[in-house]
Amino acid sequence: MTKIVRTFEVAGPPENVFGLLSDPEKWPRWAPFVRQASRIGPKTHWIYDMGGMKVEADTEVTESSENRVYAFHQTGGFLASGTTRFDIEPTQQGSKVTWTAEYELPYSYLGKLVDKLRGRKQFEEAIDESIKGLKSRVER
Repeated sequence: MTKIVRTFEVAGPPENVFGLLSDPEKWPRWAPFVRQASRIGPKTHWIYDMGGMKVEADTEVTESSENRVYAFHQTGGFLASGTTRFDIEPTQQGSKVTWTAEYELPYSYLGKLVDKLRGRKQFEEAIDESIKGLKSRVER
């Protein structure tokens, strides 16, 4: 399992950050790798771009605490497994956000090799670009 953690500051209150993070249908506005997200209750169907490849996945919310925590895990799709969690804390300047993504590529040894060579870098770049987009949206 690969784990990527990013902690960053946003010059906006936790409710504004949570409002974007907890509504998957808003993700394409700030996360460049997300093409579309359709939510029905706690479940979401995602269509996203990973390394020039169209990928689809289904997720389900595992934790949601208004303006503090939003987390979900993959229930079906390309990855062997995947979880995403956002922890939001108020600060004097706005919000501190910790984005934790854990995933496992399919194909056991081959998947692990691909992850080490290329996959992790693509996930990290997608997260970093999304952080810029999120900050831009909240800090308007």
